[in-house]
Amino acid sequence: MIPARPIALLAVVGVMLPLAACASAAGYSPSTATTTASSVEVELPPQDRSRWVMPLDQFQDPSADALLSYAENLLVADCLEGEGINWPIPWQPTDNESYLEPHANISGFPALTVALATESGYHVNFNPGWRGGSHDSSQELNAIALSTPGFEPVFGSCLEEAREQVPSLAVSESTNRLLGWRAETDFLADDPPAVVDAGARWQQCLKDAGYASVPASPYEKDEDDAFMPSDELMAELGIPPRQSELTQQEIDLAVADASCRESSGWAEAYYHAVWDAQAKLVSEHADELVRIREEWEQAREVVLDVVADHAPEQ
Repeated sequence: MIPARPIALLAVVGVMLPLAACASAAGYSPSTATTTASSVEVELPPQDRSRWVMPLDQFQDPSADALLSYAENLLVADCLEGEGINWPIPWQPTDNESYLEPHANISGFPALTVALATESGYHVNFNPGWRGGSHDSSQELNAIALSTPGFEPVFGSCLEEAREQVPSLAVSESTNRLLGWRAETDFLADDPPAVVDAGARWQQCLKDAGYASVPASPYEKDEDDAFMPSDELMAELGIPPRQSELTQQEIDLAVADASCRESSGWAEAYYHAVWDAQAKLVSEHADELVRIREEWEQAREVVLDVVADHAPEQ
């Protein structure tokens, strides 16, 4: 099974505002063409394992999903206000840099290092996304929804109206295609002999460090496509879940894991295997990838116009 990565959503009440909209939104006309053979060449970025730079990065805007949800939420808020319902959506940035955590990369791959492990164990947030107070906002919006008589039909009507103005469906379909390709290359890159052999060395390295029940690789695609460490291993070692407070036991395991990824050569072998898989994919689908990028650039202008007209003060 190819591991799926979820689309980032801004949670709004029990019924969230998903990334789905009318594809014919004003100012945006998506292409429906598919690519069977590439007729363009794409220049690949320089390799950089420290940031897990990959060939597909240039086609995926880290702010795309968040901006689409933000624009929809703002339009819904404006519509609800006309119905006498206050729906306070917090200010949100629109630049790409705000949607990458300090140690993150666009791929979201957990490129664990000894330095990160020593500081944060496995608590490092590798997934792109702005975290600015969305939990408190969601609680406030939930309370409004639950306390407002007849809220759901009014909300549904406003949501439908918003989706006629923001091209969320067309863009999210392209984003899901990109994420699927990215997940596919991660999945396939676990098979080359160099990666398998390095995984065996990594496993033995951790066993030598006193961790007996470790998988055959930091990425176990046969175990629910899980990255190290599994919940089962954490529980076996008496380490609290990652949502809990960081412990020295977790730091020790993470440091041993990161050290073994390097000394075994697994991190290097896996990086190059994923790179090669993505480079091949980019070569085969360059036409479609360039089209997806151009369509998002066009759609982004529509989204930014909506945000500029409806965003609250920072």
